[in-house]
This record gives sequence, C-alpha cells and structure tokens, in this order.
Amino acid sequence: MPLKNITCLIFLVVVMLNISGCGRCDKSGDDSCQIQSESPDTINNDNGSGSGDDSGNGRNDDDNGGGDNSRTITEQLLDHELITDSIYLGIVQPDDVLHFEIEGVETVPQFSAIYERSYASSWKEFFCPLIDPPARDFPRPPFPPIPPRPDFKRGTCHYITVPGNCRHKFRNRIADKVEQVVIKDDLKKLKLKLVIGDKDFPLGEVVERKENKVFSKLLLTREMLTQEREAKLIVQKYDAHNVKVGFIGFGSCNGLGSRDFKTTGPTNSSNLTVRAMQEFTVSASVEYIENER
Repeated sequence: MPLKNITCLIFLVVVMLNISGCGRCDKSGDDSCQIQSESPDTINNDNGSGSGDDSGNGRNDDDNGGGDNSRTITEQLLDHELITDSIYLGIVQPDDVLHFEIEGVETVPQFSAIYERSYASSWKEFFCPLIDPPARDFPRPPFPPIPPRPDFKRGTCHYITVPGNCRHKFRNRIADKVEQVVIKDDLKKLKLKLVIGDKDFPLGEVVERKENKVFSKLLLTREMLTQEREAKLIVQKYDAHNVKVGFIGFGSCNGLGSRDFKTTGPTNSSNLTVRAMQEFTVSASVEYIENER
C-alpha cells in the first residue's frame, strides 16, 4: 500500500477516536464536562417531589388538628339597649368572656340662684293719742308724769296698722342639665355594674375608646360564679336629697315678728326630693368555646 494512503488512514482513525471520547458526560465522574441546563423531565420530577412534601405536611396538619373539634363562638346579648334601672343578660359559665360597648348620659336636677322681690308689708302697733295738748310750753317731768299733769290727757288707746316694705327670697327649679358620663379607665367607679347572684362586679377593663363610647371585656372566673349563673346589668342610684323651692325666707323686712304681720308677697313653698340619674346605652356579647358548653 502506498505510504500516502497509510498516512490518511491513520489520520482518520485518530479523528474518530477524539469524537467518540467526549460526546456527553461519561460515568467516570470527570467534572470536565458538566450539564448546563435541566430537561423538562428533570424539572417536573423536582416539582413533583416538592408537591409531595407539601401534601405530606398538609396531612400532618390535618392529623394534628383532628383531635380538637372546639371552636370559639360569639353570641350577641344586647344591641344598643337603653338601661335606666336593670336588664337581664342570660346564663353565663366560667371562662366566658363578656364584651361591652358603653355610652352613658347623666341628668342632674338644676335650680335657679336665690333671688329677692320686694312687696308691701303691714303690722299692728299699740297707739294712745293725746287730747288737749298744753297751750304753753313749760318744763315737763319724765314720763309718766308724777304727779299727773292736769293738762295731759289720754284718749282711748288702740292698735293701728303700720305700713312698710318686705323683701322675699325665692328659688325655682329649672331645666335639668344633661351631659355625657365621663367613663374613666377604672370601671369600679362606674354606676353600671354586672350582677351575678347577690354580688356586683365592674365591667372588666377598658380595651378601646371611640368618641364617647368605651369598649371593655370581662373574663368570668369560677370564683365569680359560686352562687348563681344568671347575670344582669344594673345602674346604681345616687342618694336622693330634698330641696326647698318657691318661697324660702325673708330678706330685709319691716314689721317682721310684730303683731299681725302681713305681706302681699307669696309665701308658698314645697320640698322636692331629687337625685342625679345616669342611663346607659349598652351592647353586649359573650365569647366562649363551644365544647365547654
């Protein structure tokens, strides 16, 4: 065979060996030839395995929650009810949480300032008129004259009416003062109370304020429910007191205390029993766990 042909044959063999040695990554673990991108199958397999993990976690959550079927229930007890005295709430249980929305108005009796009016007055005085007064002036002895003077004579003595003026004092009842109840954070001072049995309790703690409204919550404990389970709301009353209105007395007054004293002014009066009052507009709800009922 000619040398030229042998050389060409050797060259072809070498080229073929180089091509077959690095066409894809071999199994020798050589890092000189790495995969640059994943195929759709590989991506799908990874996503599939991730989904399997998520689904497995979801099943575990279901298994953990499957043993507890409790849920929190909230029931409306009152919806913007006006309370002036008391109102029934219902039967309550330990661990119930009561929620309140409270707004209050206070009515305070009002009276005018004391004022005076002037009226005519009259009374009686004893009077003895003189008859035939002396014609000449001469030294007169102290009264009564001792011995009696012959020129001094008394007529018939009698009572006469004497006029004067008298000032009367008055006080009137006027329109009541109506104002918002200032609800402070310490609900112990509030007149609105929760009553269970013969015990009364403040309405928990303030959790929110909105304009004139206050929101509070109260956790009922077993110690609070030792006697009864019926709950109601009451408005505690202020102490009552008496106030005199109309004519309440005299100012400066001529003839006051004298015989047959009279005045043209009114002297009628009355005693009013009054007290300040509070009323509340309340919404209430109870929150409890269903399996505890």
